[in-house]
Amino acid sequence: MFDLLLYLIMIIIGFIAGTLLRAKKEKLGFVTRLQTLSIMLLLLMMGVKMGANAEVIANIKTIGLYALIFTVLVIGCTLISLTVVRRLMKVNKQGVLQGEGITRDKVEEEVAKSFDAMTFIIVGCVIVGMSLGYFVDSHDLISGAFLQEILNRLIQLGLCLLLVFVGLDMGFDEALISNLRAMGIRALAFPIATIIGTMAGAIIALLVIPVTLQETLAIGGGFGWYTLAPAIIMDAGHVNASAISFIHNVLRELLSIIIIPFVARYIGAIEAGCVAGAPSMDVCLPVIGRATNGSVVIYAFVNGVIISLLVPVIVSVIMQF
Repeated sequence: MFDLLLYLIMIIIGFIAGTLLRAKKEKLGFVTRLQTLSIMLLLLMMGVKMGANAEVIANIKTIGLYALIFTVLVIGCTLISLTVVRRLMKVNKQGVLQGEGITRDKVEEEVAKSFDAMTFIIVGCVIVGMSLGYFVDSHDLISGAFLQEILNRLIQLGLCLLLVFVGLDMGFDEALISNLRAMGIRALAFPIATIIGTMAGAIIALLVIPVTLQETLAIGGGFGWYTLAPAIIMDAGHVNASAISFIHNVLRELLSIIIIPFVARYIGAIEAGCVAGAPSMDVCLPVIGRATNGSVVIYAFVNGVIISLLVPVIVSVIMQF
């Protein structure tokens, strides 16, 4: 809960600054470059953290394939669910509600930018980071616990910096508030669509992965929160399901980061903003901001907050049966 409050404060600080500097945004083009650099450094540190985690490496060698299949099915079904809901709500591919006088300057121009290079940068940073982390851990260059603690601090600091940049982008967007007011409570439809899509994918995964219905629903119920859901499942005595849950939620976050630019460009901005699940409010938010627009960032943050609050409830309830 403290992290959620901290991230919200960082966005508010950036938003206030962006609102005050809106008239000078043309002179602040360097902010985008700084944001891209910050994303690269954050992804590099995340890669190091995963590569230096012996549990991640060990699980990848044993049941990683199951987790990968599970993740692909969940992401695919989530995208379908989000697209259906978006169209029913008459929201266009750029995340703008149609027919209610909502306008946003240069929406088409901004979303049409190519993010192919960013996708390669994202993948490259994660691969380099994981390789570096694995090298450090396998050669015992730094104590594993000490390294993880340092990385946790650096990642949190990097997230705070990035979320300030995200807030700046939102503050620069003159149409943001009017767009959010027009959408209103209907913004809650996207978290619901994300949950439905995730659980649909989890049930389909039951056909190809050797887990029970209870386990597959609990794994899906993590919604990308790999530090919480696996612990709840493990505490209930489901060791293999906990391992699949851990890798699946790591992969959901990682693969979402990789595909967000592609999804925003070819499928829809709302889908790009919500597909990650819980990480759409923090780790994925800067990438979402780069690939979409300020209005979608709001929806993504709301999506992540609501889902994050539901994760401990959903997984705990499922594991009681």
